[in-house]
Amino acid sequence: MSATGKAGFTLIELLATLAVMALAAGIAFPALERRLTPDGQAAAQGAIVLALMQARADALRRADPVRLSVAGDALASSAGRVPVALPPGVGVVWPERGFVFYPDGSADGGGGEIRTPRTTRRFVVDPGSGRLVFR
Repeated sequence: MSATGKAGFTLIELLATLAVMALAAGIAFPALERRLTPDGQAAAQGAIVLALMQARADALRRADPVRLSVAGDALASSAGRVPVALPPGVGVVWPERGFVFYPDGSADGGGGEIRTPRTTRRFVVDPGSGRLVFR
């Protein structure tokens, strides 16, 4: 207590507390941001699912085989759709021939990988159903 009998904190104590909190935040927030920032894995997975579903639907609709292949940083369909872009910094391992979907909903099958700087995720296209399965 002070000479007047009032309890409280001094300015120095408050400044020291703020400095410690700022230091803790400076250490914690960058680590938290690294954990929350996606590395493109989920976005690439979504782009691949979208492109494969569109190619399969196009094959069913057109009654003609449709090939889906990698063209630079996008997935291109022989059905003439706008290519589906992959996120920056994401690599895709894809069969050289691409994936072919047939009018009965089946596919030629095969597998690939989504590669980011931190992770690799494998997937397979089931030949019987033309469905995509992530492993």
